[in-house]
Amino acid sequence: MGFLEKNKPLKSSKTPLSINPFWCDVLETYIATYPLQELHESIRKLSLFLKSVDATWEQQCQYLRAIEKSLPSKKFICNPTLNKINLSSNFTIQIESVLEPIIVGIYFTSIEPLAKQRCIPIFDSCYFLSTKLPSNHNIESIKSFNFDSDNNMALEFSKEYSKYITHNNYTTQTLCQKGIAIYLMLDFHLGLSIVKKNLVETIYFLIDCLMIIIKRVKNELEENNMLEMNQNETKSINDIAIFSNSLIFSQHMNDAQHVIKTLLALLSRFEEILRPKFELIKESCNDNSSIELSKVKDLLNGCITICSDEIYIKDVRQLTGMTLAAILNLLGPLQYVNDLVLSLFFVWPITREQESLIMSLLRIQTSTAPIMEHGWQGEYPTMLVICRGLLSNLSRACLIHHISNFKSKISVLSNCKPSSLHHILFMSITYFCDNAITSQMKITAFETMGMWLQETEIILRDSNVENKEVLEIQAIFDSQSLDKLMSYVWNNCDDPVDAIQYKVKTIFEKLLDILSIKRKYENTDDFYNQSFNNLLKQLLLMDPYRKVKYVLLLLLLPRVGTNAFLKIQADFVWRTLEVLHNTTIAPRSSQLLATFFEQSLKELLEVSIKQIYFNNEKKKISDTQKEVVTNDWINIWLASVCYCLTSSNDTLRKNIGNFILKPLFKIDSLSFWRVLNVIKYDNISNGFVKDDHFRLNALITITKVARSLDLVDGKMLIEDESNSHDDKKIKLQSLRNAIYHIDPNLRIDVLGLISESQKSITEVTSTELSLLKSFFELNLNSTSPEFRQKMCGHLNKLFSRLQGNLYAQWRDYKSLLKYIENNSSTNKNTKIPQALLEAEELKRKIDISQNFLNWLIELLVASLYPGASFQRVSSVLKIFIILIKTFGLGNESSLTKDFVNKKNEQSTFPFQLPLATTRNVKLILNCLMNPFDEIRMLSYEILEIFPSPLPGIESIDDVQEILFWAFQSMMSTRAGESDSGATIFSLIFSKYVLKLGYDLDVELNKGPPVSSLGMEINDKSTAFIGKLMVLLEKQINIASQNLLLASQKYPMHGTLLALQYIFKKLDYNSTTINSINSNLTEWQFVHDKIISLINQVCQIVLEVLSNPSPEGNVPASFQEMEETIDELVFSSDDGDVESEEGPKHQVILSCCWRAVKEASALLAVILSRAPMAKTLINNEAMLNYEQVRNGGALFRTLLTSIRHRGAFSAVYPGYVSVCSRLLDSSQIEFAELPKTWLKEDICAITTSSISITRRSAGLPLCILAIVNSEPSTQKTLLPWAMKVLLNIGSQKVSTDDEIDQQIVDLPQVHAFNILRTIFMDAKLGADVLPYVSDGFMLAINGFCSSSWAIRNCSVMLFSTLLQRTFGTKKTKDEHHSINQLTSREFFSRFPKLHPFLVDELTIAVNQLIKPTQNNKTEVHPGLYPILTLLSRLHPSLMESSVLNMDPFVTLVKSCCSSPIYKAREMSARSLVPLIASQDLTITCTELFNACEISNQNELHGRLVQIQYLMRGHLSRNLTGFDLTKEFINKMELMIMSKIPVICYQNPCDITKFLFLEIMNEFVVDSKWILNEQDKRKQSELITLMEEKFAKMRQTIFDLSLFNLFGKSNATLKIGNFLVRQQMAKVVIKSLLSQDIIEKNEIIVKILSDEEYEVRLIALETFFEYFLEMDTTHIRTCSITPVIQSKLIKMIFHGEQYPKCFQLIVELLVLINSNYPFPKSNLTSSQQSSKFELEEFWKKLFWYMEKSKSSSIIEATLPLLGALTAEIWDETSLPHEFRSLGLKKWAEYINRNTKPEITLTLREAATKSLQLFSRLLFKKEIGFASNDDIQYFISLYIVLIRLTQVTLNQ
Repeated sequence: MGFLEKNKPLKSSKTPLSINPFWCDVLETYIATYPLQELHESIRKLSLFLKSVDATWEQQCQYLRAIEKSLPSKKFICNPTLNKINLSSNFTIQIESVLEPIIVGIYFTSIEPLAKQRCIPIFDSCYFLSTKLPSNHNIESIKSFNFDSDNNMALEFSKEYSKYITHNNYTTQTLCQKGIAIYLMLDFHLGLSIVKKNLVETIYFLIDCLMIIIKRVKNELEENNMLEMNQNETKSINDIAIFSNSLIFSQHMNDAQHVIKTLLALLSRFEEILRPKFELIKESCNDNSSIELSKVKDLLNGCITICSDEIYIKDVRQLTGMTLAAILNLLGPLQYVNDLVLSLFFVWPITREQESLIMSLLRIQTSTAPIMEHGWQGEYPTMLVICRGLLSNLSRACLIHHISNFKSKISVLSNCKPSSLHHILFMSITYFCDNAITSQMKITAFETMGMWLQETEIILRDSNVENKEVLEIQAIFDSQSLDKLMSYVWNNCDDPVDAIQYKVKTIFEKLLDILSIKRKYENTDDFYNQSFNNLLKQLLLMDPYRKVKYVLLLLLLPRVGTNAFLKIQADFVWRTLEVLHNTTIAPRSSQLLATFFEQSLKELLEVSIKQIYFNNEKKKISDTQKEVVTNDWINIWLASVCYCLTSSNDTLRKNIGNFILKPLFKIDSLSFWRVLNVIKYDNISNGFVKDDHFRLNALITITKVARSLDLVDGKMLIEDESNSHDDKKIKLQSLRNAIYHIDPNLRIDVLGLISESQKSITEVTSTELSLLKSFFELNLNSTSPEFRQKMCGHLNKLFSRLQGNLYAQWRDYKSLLKYIENNSSTNKNTKIPQALLEAEELKRKIDISQNFLNWLIELLVASLYPGASFQRVSSVLKIFIILIKTFGLGNESSLTKDFVNKKNEQSTFPFQLPLATTRNVKLILNCLMNPFDEIRMLSYEILEIFPSPLPGIESIDDVQEILFWAFQSMMSTRAGESDSGATIFSLIFSKYVLKLGYDLDVELNKGPPVSSLGMEINDKSTAFIGKLMVLLEKQINIASQNLLLASQKYPMHGTLLALQYIFKKLDYNSTTINSINSNLTEWQFVHDKIISLINQVCQIVLEVLSNPSPEGNVPASFQEMEETIDELVFSSDDGDVESEEGPKHQVILSCCWRAVKEASALLAVILSRAPMAKTLINNEAMLNYEQVRNGGALFRTLLTSIRHRGAFSAVYPGYVSVCSRLLDSSQIEFAELPKTWLKEDICAITTSSISITRRSAGLPLCILAIVNSEPSTQKTLLPWAMKVLLNIGSQKVSTDDEIDQQIVDLPQVHAFNILRTIFMDAKLGADVLPYVSDGFMLAINGFCSSSWAIRNCSVMLFSTLLQRTFGTKKTKDEHHSINQLTSREFFSRFPKLHPFLVDELTIAVNQLIKPTQNNKTEVHPGLYPILTLLSRLHPSLMESSVLNMDPFVTLVKSCCSSPIYKAREMSARSLVPLIASQDLTITCTELFNACEISNQNELHGRLVQIQYLMRGHLSRNLTGFDLTKEFINKMELMIMSKIPVICYQNPCDITKFLFLEIMNEFVVDSKWILNEQDKRKQSELITLMEEKFAKMRQTIFDLSLFNLFGKSNATLKIGNFLVRQQMAKVVIKSLLSQDIIEKNEIIVKILSDEEYEVRLIALETFFEYFLEMDTTHIRTCSITPVIQSKLIKMIFHGEQYPKCFQLIVELLVLINSNYPFPKSNLTSSQQSSKFELEEFWKKLFWYMEKSKSSSIIEATLPLLGALTAEIWDETSLPHEFRSLGLKKWAEYINRNTKPEITLTLREAATKSLQLFSRLLFKKEIGFASNDDIQYFISLYIVLIRLTQVTLNQ
């Protein structure tokens, strides 16, 4: 969307105030009457205001501001200590006679609220100046002083106000503007007093305004409906949506909003005055002549009408609900209002008395009132608005007034027994929260619930509330209500809509506050502490990748304290730090940790202070005691933080530095020094340091953070060659090591360390500058974009600080010189020598900085050499821009001047940097020809900053030469070159044509004159553009005759691009364009002509791009040429051109799509920026209505006709910018255009006029552009479009006509593709969520369509909806918890899907498990999508959702009997999230009990479900300690009962294998227990497992051992090898954990098994076993010699299976990399077959040379290197063999480490060399010949080559 950002439409300015001639007459009359009288300054300013008839709104505001400043302020007048103003009588008369009437007129005439606000201070000054204050007045007496008596200002204002609140005066102002004017009057004393004086008349006027608005809305809606009926539009189009998009409707809503807002303010502010008047109304209910009664009835009926009508926007309805409540609150005493509210809204049917009351007051039938059921339904129910209003504006006493015998037949309240209206509101709001479907309704419902809780908190804290009422309110918060409120938090705290997250967060926070208050009332601390602890425990046990966890813990932390966290979870700090490796979770979890650390220190200090008070010691904690407490606090987190800082995870280290260290070091600086000392000196065995390799990373990270807090500075960097430990110093060598380090993150952290500083004046030392030199020399060529971005950020800070240093140093230097000069004649002044020394030191520092900056500029310039890499040039240009913006280009730099003004107006900079020089200009100008876009943009930005003309390019000849040079590039067929040329054209236009008025030619050979376009052009700017248009017209003419020639020699896209850049440069507010009428005419002609040319370009290329196969298309017109198409494409005559420019059809296509791309972009620039009006007659606009409409039509034609994806994708951004500009337009004709286009495009889908293949081509983008362009505050086009598209997509395809089923351009297909595109758009992410449910239903139903095209679209739509619902994958594993939602969250967001999925799954499962008449199983098309959706959900510890998941569980379980394997597997995946962890044991027990061998499919399905359930809950540690313990205790009984059935009686090896696999994973192996982070609990679980599983393990071991060797395998069965694999695994794992006599024999037997699958699983198991052990344990392990010996024998005798061979050699290296061949490789009983190391080496080398498998070679090479090293260690071996072995191996290494070899093979060779390297660096090797020395030298050369390759990469 970069295009949109660059081409934002120009903002419309505010409307200036029209000068009333009467005001001028007033001023002129006074001056004429008193010609000699001096005018007050305010009158002079006023005169300027009145004379500036053409002033803009901003200028008029400046005049009003000047008038205000010329008058004494209200505060100055009223304060007797400041009041020393003695205005002459003449000035007073002038103000009263001239200023006051005019300023009153300005206030009431102005239509801009800000202009009215500018008048308010003037009113106050005039008002108080016109009042004679008592001589002894003070501020308090002024408050009660009657200003209105005999006050000219008040009388003048009151008189004008009386006219204003009528419908006969000020008729040009809208009702909205009048409402705002009255509302603003409440903010100043004069206005408030006038409104109060005319209160009744004002309210009556506003009521009349409201009635007018309601009538207008009704009439507009009726007219709109009639228009739609007359046009015979389809009824699928929502009338309300169409109408609500119009500007007329927006104006009505604006009027209603401000009128009601003002009414509400008056009713609330003047309640005491209005209450007596309103209470009298009920006594005159039958008096039809009562005006008061009539007005109140109108107001009440109007409010109910607006609340009940969904045509009104949300804000208007909410304000109306509050106004309605405010009126009802004034109608009578407490009981009367209470009865009236209940009768009107909540009790139905009502009594006759209640109906009579409502009828007499409102004149409405109760059946039409919002108390009916329909008032509780809908997307934004009426009663939600009313409940919100009642809660906000009814008196608190009325809300809590007791209600008895409440009965209502409204379903929502029928079974309720509320105690008060407050209670009823709670139940009503709860209903709306439960049933909120749309995001907007959820926001309002949750916000209203937050308001209710806040009101409840206020009531509970109010000491005036009676105890009985408090108890009634407390009774509301029973366990059911609390669960309900908490469910809102659980279900919505991770909602994708931020506003919903915020609202439920408020609910949780307020609920905690209320529970705390309730605890005090009930005096039950233990109960509530336990409740809070249970909640805390539940949150701490929650999945660590749930964002809601950290949000809620943060709110709970202040209420329970840090000790509660550590008591429940002792390793809380470590666990929370651990998830910082995830960038999504890091911000929230770090915020929790930062607050936790701060509060924990606070708590420790409080405990210490309490202890001091208890011991009657001194009352202030000493520094020593505070240090002790601080160290205790540091010990809480020190080990965890240091451990993470030295982790190998880059993201974890980075997030620790970004989010954790700064808050820690801010709390107390001692924490920094503690961490620093641990990282510098601590031994790794102490557990503080995880990996020694990352100590330097940690050191730089913490030092950088400390530097940003000014805990360290440049003076602490020292050159220390000794090994002394200085805790307060940092060695420079560490920083140099980091600068030269291979890790780019470490290098950029060093720059951050140098640059960061909390104070902008911190000195940049010479040491730091020398480090910077080292950094720049090595890091300008970094390939990491993140590195380069960070580097620019750090340099910005550094250079700003350096600039400040230089200013300060230069100022001090000049001050010292001046001091010396002034005192040099005085010999007695002893300070002069010291001043001289200081001046010399300052000068030295300035020179060092200047030398560094000059050195840096030279380095940057030298780096712009030809052929420099993109990374280097990009870095150089960015640094160049930073230097320019920081230090400026000299005296003309505005940036420098601004800085100087801040420092000292007299300051100067000590030197000027050589930035804008001739050499630099030419180098950077050459960079404009770089093939990379970014470099061209950066170069252009630099040259734009340089002065005009550019240094070294001053003469017109020089400029013309550069322009011709650019012309050659612009005419290139290559995109990069043409863009370079166009960019230079833009630069020349900006620098020389616009600013200097140069007259330049654009072509080498002058073409036709500009007048050939049809108009004589004189202006230099328009003439330059005209010459480009002449060139474009020439290219168009050539293309229209011969497109191939135009594509090869006269491409259009370069010219279009140049015009596009130039039009972007035009400032339509400047005098260059629209000050002179003749000039304006030229510009209008230019705009009209360029639009015409764009249209011609598009028409020419459209034939190619709209072809069904544009990639290989050659226009048909070429058939008429002398050459045939074949000759054009394949002719050898012009083969040179063919080879140079590519196949001709590709050249034509490239030219066409680039032309349409640039043409559409140019059109978008013009339409989105140029001023427009309905007509250009007597108007300064550039575009008229027809031009804009035709431009939009061209965009639509391109998007709906082009089939080349690159082409229509390039058109889309321009169309978006145009639609955005039009929808924001204040001119109704233009604002209605996108709505009309959208309507036509969607209606065209259902016609036969659109036939586009390949995902509907550009049609989805055509519609997306409009709905995406709507203002975010009022989206009406999107809802309408979504409803219509869903309706079209849901229409069924005829099953009778086979032809219809094969058509790919069905309306439904287009609807699917458009919906998919809308759902994919990130900008509409939150707006489309209300339609996700309908989208899923449409997609799932589409799988069942008889049309292949619809089924295909359903797959794509379903995939898109999954991504929109669950978000993009944060990790590679889509089933990771961070990529999932719990079923509670999912169905709370999309409740409509629950019944739909249940129904569809029921149909699908019934079809799956019930075979057809042919005994053939058919899979329902919707089965896999539904199971896929369910499998993406996340299991939780406890599930208490309102929506019942049992139907899903039953249906998914029943899939286990399907004969289709994939159905059984998918059902197992989807069952996992449906089962809560607390039900895992019960569910597994049920599934085990149902396992029977009579139905093998069902048995397999149940075992798969068990396996996935145990993996999903146990392996992820979702169950927690208690549930895991329960599972282990009950698991033995479950399994033992099924071992005989499944393992002995079962004839199927497949199900037997699956059962053994489960046993291996969860019974024999205990690794899944290690997921429990708490070591104590982990140990307890392992002990329990060994105790409970001992018998079961032995049974499985005996069974496996017997069947593995005791049975004959003569009868082969399907899957038998799988069973034997698992049995072998059971036996090996059992042997490894116990010590039996036959262990070695059994191991050898397994490794000798005839089936390679058994050998393979054995080798994999041993490899995994040894991989987890360190070297010492491997060598001392009892089975190591046996296995090593057996492996060597297997290699020597020729292991046939490649995978086994590969594992064997890898395992040998793993067991002993130094001596893989043991001294005695066989036992004494096997000596007859003994072989020596020499034979084994030769055999291994022979295998490697013979092998054709690269994986075998790569695995063997490391072992060969280790064996060669062992051979050279063994001096007893023959020298010839040692030399031969070294030679062959060295040659192999040399050959396989060259750059052209594959990476994996080079890595294997390097590993082999590494295993031999202990000999390469041995002091004494003992060479026997010169050849051996040469081989060693060759190995050294290989090492150097590998090092160089690594550095280059």
